[in-house]
Amino acid sequence: MQLLTLLFTLIPLFATQEPAAPARSLNAEGLAFGGFDPVSTFPAGGGKAVAGDERFEVRLAGARYRFASAAHKAWFEAEPSRYEPAYGGFDAAAMAQGARKPAVPANFRLQGARLFVFAEPSAAAGMDAALIAAADAAWKRASGEPPRGLVLDDARVGAKWNLGKGGLAIEGYDPVAYFPEGGGKAALGDPKFETVQGGAKYRFTSEAHRTWFLAEPARYQPKYGGWCAYAMVEGDDVEIDPQSFLVQDGRLFLFYKGLFADTRAKWLPKSKEFLPKADAEWAKRKPGN
Repeated sequence: MQLLTLLFTLIPLFATQEPAAPARSLNAEGLAFGGFDPVSTFPAGGGKAVAGDERFEVRLAGARYRFASAAHKAWFEAEPSRYEPAYGGFDAAAMAQGARKPAVPANFRLQGARLFVFAEPSAAAGMDAALIAAADAAWKRASGEPPRGLVLDDARVGAKWNLGKGGLAIEGYDPVAYFPEGGGKAALGDPKFETVQGGAKYRFTSEAHRTWFLAEPARYQPKYGGWCAYAMVEGDDVEIDPQSFLVQDGRLFLFYKGLFADTRAKWLPKSKEFLPKADAEWAKRKPGN
């Protein structure tokens, strides 16, 4: 009898609970971002809102994303946290108030490496740092997820970088070329396509790559000042082979490779152990050290 009484007491509580809100804003077809290609909004993807193709579809967090090409699909699969719209594709301005409101893919704004979408185009201009912080906090409370699209800018101002003659970084290799959108291979840059960032001179294989770099330097600059990532675990500055690299979680790591050592091969099986140590060592760097 007591068990029945308890059950009848609990049933109304369960009945009045609202169903869990979706983690992503979906249209009537169950498509995220209205079926548009999120990668296409980024500089490397063309910088426009383009409808996706059902042939290039990815399922993520209960949502279906579509892309304009197989290449865009592959870039997204490699780094979904980079290309997914912030706040599950809900209106960023409404999220700052703790509300989930559908947005229109054409009303997008890129800020740094983050994709924000809005219900009204006029709302994009007013999305300042304070509103973004409020929206980030509201989304984390609602979904438990960290904000999407954040890029760690770990360049140490004034730290000693691995630069050659004239301040040339990566021995003239194109930093964008290492990333999936740049081809995923080591490629020498051309002096015709050159820029200076933070005192370092970078070269690129094309004007497009230089443009992408200038839009997101924190993404494309090599980590640890361009020194060997494996040696940085011990805080050492060691030269690199620009053809020995790894793009991991959106970060470019370079390695020494010579006759007696292949530090990339040593890094790979223990990257989870080495990464926080190398980060900590690089974070200690101060001007003059």
